[in-house]
Amino acid sequence: MSDQPGEQAQERKINRANRVDNLRFFGGWLSPSVHIQLSNRIALANSKGWKVNQVIETPYDLGVRFFGTLLAILTLGAFTLGGSLIVIYERDDLFNEFGKI
Repeated sequence: MSDQPGEQAQERKINRANRVDNLRFFGGWLSPSVHIQLSNRIALANSKGWKVNQVIETPYDLGVRFFGTLLAILTLGAFTLGGSLIVIYERDDLFNEFGKI
């Protein structure tokens, strides 16, 4: 009889899956805003069953800042490199089982 609660607990256990995206944004007067780019990426992930858990802004490094400035000068401000974000998604594995039915 003591095995039944343990078996029921294992059946109720929800496994979580995680996914990490490193998004590098581009800017300039010809590109969409950072918020639109992030919203589009999150909408795509949500359509596949992922939910945003955390968003972390990563600092610029010297090489990206230099190349972004050079790109802005060469394209007359049309394009430049922006910052980057790390977006952590998670979902329940039950989503996969319901999607297969």
